[in-house]
Amino acid sequence: MNTDQAHELPDLPGIDVQAGLKVTRNNVQLYRRLLLKFLDGQQNYLDQFAEARSQQDHLAMSRVAHTLKGVAGNLGISSIYDIVVKLEAACNSEADNIDELLNTTIARLATVCNDIVVLRDENA
Repeated sequence: MNTDQAHELPDLPGIDVQAGLKVTRNNVQLYRRLLLKFLDGQQNYLDQFAEARSQQDHLAMSRVAHTLKGVAGNLGISSIYDIVVKLEAACNSEADNIDELLNTTIARLATVCNDIVVLRDENA
């Protein structure tokens, strides 16, 4: 990351900013907007997952996990990507550890979202 970019983004633990910037061709403003969109779209992840689960549809649960995995991977949010890979696999195989993986996912998601909120505060 060049010096200008380093000053435009705060430290975001759990997010590989350089990887995310590659997706946006080093467009810091676009990356910032995508992170804020991630925040808005994923704050209710538990509700989305619970809705799929209430239908007892492991494929729907897997799709919810897959979507989060893809977005996290594209934005360089490796702390979430790593656990959601496991959650998606558990949903696909109807494994017994879905709750454990979901709880870890939610905890990591909360941490990352709290870090991203700083970007919204900076824009206020």
